[in-house]
Amino acid sequence: MQKYLTKTLNKFDIKNDIVGYYFGLTLKSKDNLEKNNLKAKAYLFDCLNEKSEELERPFVGLFETLFLEQDGSVKKYYTKNKKTMALRYPYEYIENGKLSFEARSVEKIHNGALAFVLDFNNSLLSEIIDINKDVCFKYIYETGVNPSKDDIKLFGNFRFFNNGTTVYLAKSDSLIKYLFNIEKLKKDLFDSQWKIGFLKSLLRVNISYKGIYKLLRKISN
Repeated sequence: MQKYLTKTLNKFDIKNDIVGYYFGLTLKSKDNLEKNNLKAKAYLFDCLNEKSEELERPFVGLFETLFLEQDGSVKKYYTKNKKTMALRYPYEYIENGKLSFEARSVEKIHNGALAFVLDFNNSLLSEIIDINKDVCFKYIYETGVNPSKDDIKLFGNFRFFNNGTTVYLAKSDSLIKYLFNIEKLKKDLFDSQWKIGFLKSLLRVNISYKGIYKLLRKISN
């Protein structure tokens, strides 16, 4: 988005000096930004400007789902009655004219987050507690890398639409079935968009799933 915004402004000879601001800048985004000579900064982690860990990597699908838009992706823009409008693709999370359970759940999460911010801002605690990025991200991160059974039950069956395919965040079959079909295990784990959640759903014991995830990533690389 930053690349094409800059390209558009340059095309119309509009002077610009854009600095992109992001939740996080991964190693991949670092390569893309440097290749296109773009400036950027990030809030949670910043692999462009400092040595940083890609904090969302073990649960990237869950992280993206929590910020799910409530409309379809933008296809292009057009002008109508002197106003610029967005033409959108059909929204994947609408079924039979109604929002799917994923969209309804995320809508509740959004409303709850905004309500918490307002309540906290109006409380005396806001004068005492320092709300920095580590505090803000702590429980999202803990849910992602050390999920409870309730977390898996809540989010595991969420569908995730990825480049025209439909996969799940962390929906696993039984361990017994996988023991007789290792290829299916490999495929389901690969398709899962929250691999730590998938492993917890499969094994159901309290161990360091983040450690297992890092080991599997190292092996696959």
